[in-house]
Amino acid sequence: MRSTPRLVVAGLAVLLGAAVLAPAAEAQSTRTFVASYGDDAQPCSRTAPCRTFATAFDRTATNGEIDVIDTGSYGPITITRAMKLRGRGTIAGVIVNAGSAITVNAGASDRVAISGLDINGLTTATNGIRVLQAGKVTVDDVQIFGFTYAGVDFEPANAGARLAVTHSILYDNRSSTGATGSAVVVQPAGVGTARATVSDTEMHHNDFGVAASGTTQEAVINVTRSTISDSIAGVFSNGASALVRLSATDVLDSQFGLFYGNGAQVVSSGNNNVNGNGTNGTPTSVTPTTRRR
Repeated sequence: MRSTPRLVVAGLAVLLGAAVLAPAAEAQSTRTFVASYGDDAQPCSRTAPCRTFATAFDRTATNGEIDVIDTGSYGPITITRAMKLRGRGTIAGVIVNAGSAITVNAGASDRVAISGLDINGLTTATNGIRVLQAGKVTVDDVQIFGFTYAGVDFEPANAGARLAVTHSILYDNRSSTGATGSAVVVQPAGVGTARATVSDTEMHHNDFGVAASGTTQEAVINVTRSTISDSIAGVFSNGASALVRLSATDVLDSQFGLFYGNGAQVVSSGNNNVNGNGTNGTPTSVTPTTRRR
């Protein structure tokens, strides 16, 4: 799958100007705001919010937070440091027609949290959230739909990267040119294991529900208390280093329920419901558990 000095007096003036302007240009807040009535010329404060996530990010300190005030679409963003992006209590989101809506390319130990957003790919954009590097990424209470490759594409270049997707809905992530659209994809691009946990999440009408792809580097997805339906394959695992673990999860009404190959594994806790698929499939192994849904 799949898969930038003329006169002394003039020069002095420039230097003085830069010295005066630098503090304002570099000033960052631990908490910034965006609003539908905002303006990117403003400081991104609560009383003078910005209009886009990208501008707010530039004015937010490491480990800071960007909050959404009201309903609106706030444009794509690339997150390059530890940050929280929060849209709770509003219908806030990102609408794009190409590329990725949110790209995470932060430090190898940075923590990034994204919550309370609607992310719309208009059936032509590639990824809702794409993770290239980070320590831990948490995606909570989001709706991601209309992307041709992935709702969440987790392909970290660093070792030890972790992803958690919770209380979310990912749907209609499909490709019109081939079966490449998935709700959640885990495919490490570098060294070490890439691990993802998907819990209490709905994944419907995607080409694939969860897809793990690992040949030499481990790609692991743990799915618990979730539902996957109406896919080409609800669970897809490919490669000798790919592993999907299922617990208290429904995999329903797809062409294939569990689909794996090339030495991949799909491990069931034994309390899953894989039914109504063209071919349900069987897990490579079953590990009974006493946990209940």
